[in-house]
Amino acid sequence: MSRQIEPVLTVADLDVMPDDGNRYEVIEGELYPSRAPSVTHQIVLTKIIKSIASCLDQHPIGILVPGPGVIFGELSGVMPDLVFIRKDRFDEVISGERIVAAPDLVIEIISPGPENPTAGPHNQKASLRQILGEGVLGC
Repeated sequence: MSRQIEPVLTVADLDVMPDDGNRYEVIEGELYPSRAPSVTHQIVLTKIIKSIASCLDQHPIGILVPGPGVIFGELSGVMPDLVFIRKDRFDEVISGERIVAAPDLVIEIISPGPENPTAGPHNQKASLRQILGEGVLGC
């Protein structure tokens, strides 16, 4: 009996994904595509950013980064909606233009629906499991 071997993808494979309107994440070597966020999703994200940014204007303890790639290792790279990184952790978390360690806060807005069929419960759970497994406080 023969078994089909599924390829394991790496974060490097994300750099060669087609520019087809989808966003791609690799979690534990498995590819998870999703469509671009909806207008409603982006309005909610904007409100969250404004609220947190207002606080950070008064207490500049770190930075907000919307939609970054967060690399947890060769086999796992995700794109949460928003991350916060404390100033005292910049050198630990940011390398060049990449986030390479767990941010202090990750915000992921869950937008299920027919416009985003690949963002079903399996993808959401895998992404959140990866983020929370790195010790990040998620909202």
